[in-house]
Amino acid sequence: LTAANTGVSVDKIMTENLPEEASFETELDKDAVAERQTTSTDTTAMTSTDITATAATISRSTIMSNAKAYHNQFTWTCSSSNLAALANWTRPRYISGAGSYTYMPYCWGGFSAPSQYRTGMTNGGRVGNINTSTAGHVSNTYGVDCSGYVSRCWGLTSKRSTSTLPNVATKITYASLQQGDMIDKAGSHVVLYEKADGNGGYILYEATKLNSYDRVAYTIRSITSLQNGSYVAYRYNNVS
Repeated sequence: LTAANTGVSVDKIMTENLPEEASFETELDKDAVAERQTTSTDTTAMTSTDITATAATISRSTIMSNAKAYHNQFTWTCSSSNLAALANWTRPRYISGAGSYTYMPYCWGGFSAPSQYRTGMTNGGRVGNINTSTAGHVSNTYGVDCSGYVSRCWGLTSKRSTSTLPNVATKITYASLQQGDMIDKAGSHVVLYEKADGNGGYILYEATKLNSYDRVAYTIRSITSLQNGSYVAYRYNNVS
């Protein structure tokens, strides 16, 4: 989603529409990647089982681990076949060509687990899809959209939309937000809450097209703009 149709501002935005991947990083993204590079955890062999599938309950720490598994802990390789023309497909703008990348791309209607995404790339599938003109997911495109991402973070086995995620959650106040909760605008966009920044903003994880990010990003949004944009806070019913 773009700033124009969400009515929500994002702080710490880097320059748009430059070819290098780093040009599409927020300052928070850079910090998160640096943190990943200083740890010894090997994430290159991550499978879908590393993302909690379903359970009677899911902890907040697991939700946030799931969030990072699509962000600074997710690395992958793009080949020329992943960028070949396809009907109703548009390449995410942070992908400049074949090479190695961090972050899972935005994909309209997408609900890919990390292993599904890598398998899709190996088999010649398309990297993400920022063409939102179709009624749903375009076959042979891989990645996550905003609700697909939150669905994965919450450990759901099937994709929910911004309109149906509230069916498995309880409405809460902004003051009650804790890490792993969501802030949702039905029919529009949803973000995963991490914490307040102490300067009138919320630090969030989201799959977004905002500012040409076109991927899972680590962002700061103004609390006031979220409230004014009719975003509602929710807590997953099975969080422990």
